[in-house]
Amino acid sequence: MVMSWKAITITLVLLILSSSIISLESGESPRIIIYGSHRCPACSGLKKFFESTGLPYEFREIYDCQLSGCKVSEYGADLVKILKIADLEPYIPVSVVVNSDGYVVAIVQGMIEDRAFWDKLISKKIWCGIEVYSDGKVNEISDPENISKVIKIVTNKDISPSAIKSIIETCTATTTTTAATTSSSVSSGEENGVDWQLIILGITFGIIVVSIIMVSIMRKGGGRH
Repeated sequence: MVMSWKAITITLVLLILSSSIISLESGESPRIIIYGSHRCPACSGLKKFFESTGLPYEFREIYDCQLSGCKVSEYGADLVKILKIADLEPYIPVSVVVNSDGYVVAIVQGMIEDRAFWDKLISKKIWCGIEVYSDGKVNEISDPENISKVIKIVTNKDISPSAIKSIIETCTATTTTTAATTSSSVSSGEENGVDWQLIILGITFGIIVVSIIMVSIMRKGGGRH
């Protein structure tokens, strides 16, 4: 018994829709979180830069100012912890970049007005740790326990150090293998920001089209008997 072309089409469409829903539920929008103060010129300048370029950002005020004076806010206390873990000097703005998987991929200290720099960070998919940018230098937080703490502080998500260690080991192995195959493909892949979900959706769509064509041919062939 051969399924009708309508039944096959509906089944395939439901499969692709369900996979899309799962993807949307598991992912989230990448964003840049600025820890700073409205009284800080560099912080205000960075906010204006993000607004003018359309980069997704959230501003977290580190001071709670009332008529009686100012005190460190809850976000300010969070920033102190982040600075300690990242081994940074106490000055603002400090921007934390969260990718679409919900991982903190970078901590950037200072005012950087470079759209390509921020685009590369927020679209980062390969995750082997947290990159730290300050005073033209790049360091990295690679200790799973410290990475877990930063993620908890910034996103309020609990990801165990053991889970992070596993991710980092997989990332390192993948990066090493890719580099051994061809060193140029790594930089090319990161710069172009290949979207594998779109590729998979394209392949699935192609399968649907081919299936419809094949069923149509089978129906025509069956009608000749």
